[in-house]
Amino acid sequence: MKKNNLESEPKTFLGMPMRWDARNAFKGLWEKDDERLFTPKHFGIGWNLNFHALLKSAGIIKSKPQERDLNTLPSDLPVPQDDGACDHLTNMEVPEIKLRSTNDRMVNLATISKKPTVLFFYPRTGEPGKPAPANWDLIPGARGCTPQSCSFRDLYSEFKDEGYQVFGVSTQNSDYQKEFVTRNHIQFEILSDAEFKLTDTLNLPTFVYKEMRLIKRMALILNGGKIVKFFYPVFPPNKNAETVLIWIRK
Repeated sequence: MKKNNLESEPKTFLGMPMRWDARNAFKGLWEKDDERLFTPKHFGIGWNLNFHALLKSAGIIKSKPQERDLNTLPSDLPVPQDDGACDHLTNMEVPEIKLRSTNDRMVNLATISKKPTVLFFYPRTGEPGKPAPANWDLIPGARGCTPQSCSFRDLYSEFKDEGYQVFGVSTQNSDYQKEFVTRNHIQFEILSDAEFKLTDTLNLPTFVYKEMRLIKRMALILNGGKIVKFFYPVFPPNKNAETVLIWIRK
């Protein structure tokens, strides 16, 4: 079939797609309603240029980062390996340390450990509408704090039926944790170890990300004032509560 003389095969200019289109040669250069990030529009007489892409390549336009789903785990996350960093915890006495909770009270770890208790730890929860920190998902065990916490939320009544109390722990401050608790309808308290009092006393494993020290993901079973069981490393994070509950029911 003979091609229309008014329109030729696509060409490029400075790596940008162009084409001859005599019928639309004098249309506007900008199309707001076009959902594509780089909008091909007409530049000069009879040439169609990806003008938006040219502005972006010059740094004038910044692409909007895609909003991540905090409740979903990517399928290609790296799996954390057991480095033995928690092997010393079994039968260790829980110290007399008080941490602030999201209920605006100080919780004594030694006191709560006298009863069957689950403490689960996580590095840091994300914020809606904000992109993940650079290369965060490439760190084994880093991604998944919201799914881990929500897994304990979803099974919270079953832990209570087994006679266990549940607390989350992170090194974020209490105000940050309160927003997370409210937004995700968390029924239990989350404790702030922002000064690493508990972390350092128990010699819990941590890692550093961009000069920010964070605790690694794990879970501890406390009873009789001691640590009777640890779960480390934790993967996948959204199965942590289920794994702990299965052990309790054995």
